[in-house]
Amino acid sequence: MRCWLCCLIVLLIPLKLAGQDQREGRNFPLHPQYGQSVLKSGITLPARVDNSRNSYFPKIIDQYSWSCNQASSIGYVLTYELNRVRNLPASQPENQMAYLYAWSYLMHKYPSAPGVSYFDTWEIIRAGGSPNVIDYPYLTSGVAWMSGYERYYRAMFNRAFESYSLPVHTPDNLMVLKRYLFDHLDGSKHGGVASFQIASGGMHIQELGPQTPDPGAPIILGFGNVVGHALTVVGYDDNIGIDLNHDGKLTNDIDINGDQVIDLHDYEKGALIVVNSWGDWLSRHGKAYVAYSVLARYGNEGGLWNRSVHIPSVTRNYEPVLTMRVVLSSAPPSW
Repeated sequence: MRCWLCCLIVLLIPLKLAGQDQREGRNFPLHPQYGQSVLKSGITLPARVDNSRNSYFPKIIDQYSWSCNQASSIGYVLTYELNRVRNLPASQPENQMAYLYAWSYLMHKYPSAPGVSYFDTWEIIRAGGSPNVIDYPYLTSGVAWMSGYERYYRAMFNRAFESYSLPVHTPDNLMVLKRYLFDHLDGSKHGGVASFQIASGGMHIQELGPQTPDPGAPIILGFGNVVGHALTVVGYDDNIGIDLNHDGKLTNDIDINGDQVIDLHDYEKGALIVVNSWGDWLSRHGKAYVAYSVLARYGNEGGLWNRSVHIPSVTRNYEPVLTMRVVLSSAPPSW
């Protein structure tokens, strides 16, 4: 099914059994390094970055049921970010995070419900970590509890302690995101990846023409307006684009929508590189472009939820200080 809308450790956190709130408003705090100082660092960005080609990024996911938010945030982003700081290959199952683990916590009573937001599941990863696909090998099947203290203990090492947002709706915002994709905003050798939420129903997709470096590739010019699906941004390309006003040119400096302002709405050139979680369905082996102009719109306008992308903060070396082993039983005690 595709997401079109898209012994036991006890986690003492509030868990909300619900899909993504359709009202724009909920967001993570801004990344602490976000600001104009990032743009004045003298860094020259390349025209193209694609972190999905990095050994830290896992293979394309064909998600189970309505688990798109977890496929993006945990299956892709958490896997990549942990492997990046640990310098480990995502090709090894011990380095692949099990995205259905957190999804099952919230969906075990409602497996046919329309998904749950990664705003909630990041809290599970912050509180107790994530197992890899060896300890939680459920990839294409229903929900299941993980059993065994040792598995939960190993999961505690794989945490994201904070989650942040990066706005993307202005040219300056876009430059910050591109720098994050390039060097993680801190001069790292490898940049980051991020999740964002959109409405997959009603996507407007075209193929790039022969005048661009990647002819025939799919480019998304707009999403629907009922947000519920999640995609993962892995890079960008400044040289591809679509002639939106049909003047035979690809421009970013002409007011093509007639609002007397030249901003991201008017960008015909440049796009994010995104990865979906429907196997190869979204053409080009699960990857597509999203035009920069889409970033200027809110989710209910065919753009991104809160006009933001979302990223975690992970630690290379973390060890739990105090743990507790408990056994739970649903049977009444015998006195």
